Amino acid sequence: HVAIENADSLDKLRKSKYYQSDTLLVYKEVKNLLAQGRWVLFTGTACQIVALQNVLGNICKDTLVTMDVLCHGITSSKVIRYYLADMENIFGKHIVGFDFRAKTPRFGWAKSSKVRLHFSDNKMYTYSYEEDLFFPGFNKNLFLRESCYHCSYCGTQRVSDFTAADFWGIDRNSVSKEQLYNGISLLLVNTEKGNHIKADLSDVLYTRMVDAENLIPKTSLALTRPCDRPKERDIIFSMFARCGYVETLHKLIPQHFKKVRKKKYITTIIGERGYQLLKMVLHK
Repeated sequence: HVAIENADSLDKLRKSKYYQSDTLLVYKEVKNLLAQGRWVLFTGTACQIVALQNVLGNICKDTLVTMDVLCHGITSSKVIRYYLADMENIFGKHIVGFDFRAKTPRFGWAKSSKVRLHFSDNKMYTYSYEEDLFFPGFNKNLFLRESCYHCSYCGTQRVSDFTAADFWGIDRNSVSKEQLYNGISLLLVNTEKGNHIKADLSDVLYTRMVDAENLIPKTSLALTRPCDRPKERDIIFSMFARCGYVETLHKLIPQHFKKVRKKKYITTIIGERGYQLLKMVLHK
C-alpha cells in the first residue's frame, strides 16, 4: 500500500492485484494524517479496512473515507513466486514486471483475464485467455489464503463507506457496446457519509441506480458468501515445492487443460469464428 496526494500519481494505485498487499507502514501513515486533520481515502479489501479501524481505535475518523474493493479472495505471495519462477524457466529470461489483467485493444474489459509478462530485455508476452496459467487456479480457489475460505466480511453488509467492483452482473442490453468494451463499475454506497460524498461528486460522476436485490448476487460470490475450499488446497503447497507451479496445475485440474487443447485443435480446423458459432449451436 502507498499513499498519494495528487492525480498525477494515480497510476501507482491502478491495475488489478490478486495477492496480499504490504500494509506494514500505511496504517501508521493514515493515523498520522488523520491526527493532522487531513482527509484520507483508504482503499483495500474489507479485512484490511477492518484492520485499519482497529489500529485507529478512538482517534477521530471524521475525515476518513473508506472504500473496499470487492474481493474473491487473495493469493498467497508464495504462489506468485512459484508462478514467476516457472515462467522464467519457460522463457529463459528474467521477469521484471507483470500485469494480471492486461487490457488489449482487441478484447477490452470483458476478456481482460490475461497475464502479461515484462522481461528484462524490454520484451513482453501476453497470454491468451485460453493459455493463461494463473486464473484457472485462482478461479477454482486452489490457492487462496486460508482465512479467505472463512471470510467474515462477505455479504451486502459492508464495513466501508463505499464498495467498488467490476459489474459482471450488468444487463448487457442496458448499456452501449462502447461501455461494455471499456468496462462497467459497480459502486455500493454503504453509509450516510458515503451518500453525502456521492452527492457532492454528482457533477463529475456518471451513475445509474440499479436493482440491487436482482443484480448484485449475479455480480460476485463475495456479496453472498466466502469461496468454497477445494480439497486440493490441502496438498497444493507441498506440490508447488516438489513439482513447481505449472506441473502442479496440470495435475490438479487436468480437465481445464484438456478443454484448452480441444479448443485449439478445433479452431485450427474451423477458425475462432467457426468455433464460436459451433458453441452457439450446441448450447441451443
